[in-house]
Amino acid sequence: VSCFEGRVLALQMNEYSLKGFIPPEIGRLESLALIQLQQNGLHGTIPQELVELPFLMGLDLSWNNLTGIIPENIGHANVLEILSLQGNELNGTLPSGLFELTNLKYLFLGDNGFSGSISENIERL
Repeated sequence: VSCFEGRVLALQMNEYSLKGFIPPEIGRLESLALIQLQQNGLHGTIPQELVELPFLMGLDLSWNNLTGIIPENIGHANVLEILSLQGNELNGTLPSGLFELTNLKYLFLGDNGFSGSISENIERL
């Protein structure tokens, strides 16, 4: 956990054997710019509150046991540069908001159960 002037800027807990759900209350950490929780035992869905964080530049939830869909409001994460959700059990179609992330530089979605076609709006990325 990295802080500056009493505000949490980064939550980096990779391979900590964390279990359980990702608490939506993380969305209250409004200065959070980086969330790295890869290779834990997290399950449940991705809280939509995470992608509402105004300064979030990196979100890595890869190699957990997350289920459900990518939150439709993912497009609100307009400064997001890195999104890694690979190696989970996510499904459904890719939300249209994903293709609104014009600052996105790295996108990792493999090893999930997504269905449907890839939007022609992928060229916006």
